[in-house]
Amino acid sequence: MEAGGFRLVGSPVRAAGCEPAYGPPPALGEHDDEVTEAVK
Repeated sequence: MEAGGFRLVGSPVRAAGCEPAYGPPPALGEHDDEVTEAVK
C-alpha cells in the first residue's frame, strides 16, 4: 500500500467486501472538547 509515495503497513485483519477507510489524521486539538467532556 502506498500513500503519497510512502509505503505503509496494511491492516492484518481482512474482511471480505470491506475496505478500510484511510484518510488524513485529525488536526491538532480537533477533538479536545469531546475528550474533555468524556473524562469529566
